[in-house]
Amino acid sequence: MSRPRSDPASDLRVLRLLETAADAGTICPSNEAIMVELGAASVSAGSACLCRLEARGLIVVSRYHTARQVRIVATGKTTATPIDTSPHWRARATNTAKAARRYGGRKPALHIVGRSERIDDASLPPVVDRDPCPRCGTRRDIGCAHSAAPLSMGAFA
Repeated sequence: MSRPRSDPASDLRVLRLLETAADAGTICPSNEAIMVELGAASVSAGSACLCRLEARGLIVVSRYHTARQVRIVATGKTTATPIDTSPHWRARATNTAKAARRYGGRKPALHIVGRSERIDDASLPPVVDRDPCPRCGTRRDIGCAHSAAPLSMGAFA
């Protein structure tokens, strides 16, 4: 006979574990620590339990790259802020519209390095085809005799 996927008693035990961590001012327990507390067979039981508690509105989870911080809604107490507070990879912008909203209209890369001016293409080095010839293994810019010369763009150049 298999155990049910969501057990209110297990969720309550994890909530008590989170409250203990928040009262002590320690970081949020890892998925492995929650798995041990529940006696579960899988590490994913910890994150699944936290998702259930969050869906029920009992906790608020702030996810970071390698850790998380949990706020208990009933008491308002939070676990300690993790050392690494870089954003989780799912929280990063996936397209430029999201990036523009997140970074106040600036491009994300320019925001990160603190530059507001654009880099013009004239200051960049020229693009060189560095693929070796399949016959002799020598690059065209070094002197392969087998490769054709680069095509001229003619009137379009």
